[in-house]
Amino acid sequence: MNDIERPSIGSALLEDGLLAIIRATSVAEAVRRGIALATGGVRVLEVSYTLADADEAIRALTRELPPSVQIGAGTVTTVARVESATGAGAEFFVSPNRARRAIRSTRGSGRPFYPGAVTPTEIVRSWEDGASAVKVFPAGPAGPDYLSLVRDPLPHIPLIAVGGVTVDTAERYLQAGAIAVGIGGGLAIEANRLEDLVAQLRAIRAERIGSAA
Repeated sequence: MNDIERPSIGSALLEDGLLAIIRATSVAEAVRRGIALATGGVRVLEVSYTLADADEAIRALTRELPPSVQIGAGTVTTVARVESATGAGAEFFVSPNRARRAIRSTRGSGRPFYPGAVTPTEIVRSWEDGASAVKVFPAGPAGPDYLSLVRDPLPHIPLIAVGGVTVDTAERYLQAGAIAVGIGGGLAIEANRLEDLVAQLRAIRAERIGSAA
């Protein structure tokens, strides 16, 4: 199953190395946060289905933000959520677990799926299911060294570090080999500091992409 066709990872995620996770208690809050993050230079936003009206938030952000900002759905654990998020305009899907059926339901859609996994076995199985990249979750307790050790024997599988990753530790995960990091509430920082973070992570990704070429 290693030769299956899988959707390409979004260029903004590869270039910037940052996935902003929006968990909110209302659509209005989700939209406010999304606009603030995009204004600070963030180009990849994940609206979590921990918000019951996530579909509405995805639609609203799609209307409010330019096409250069990719908007996806998080906590997509079922086929029903895949279908709902697709109808709302989600450009990618993220889950905290392997979500095998959900991943397989997206084949041929052109939309990447980033499932969650921790162990090498889980990571490989998610890749074989058709993941475009695998979310190492939760990455924080294990740390960047763990991600580096896991990546060494699996260099062909793109890894995204999520869960416990902070503004202060993000760079370490990219240096350890993650293609991106996912950060939630920690991105609620001053606009100038957010812009600096985006620029720093983008520079690290440019260096790593350049060295791999």
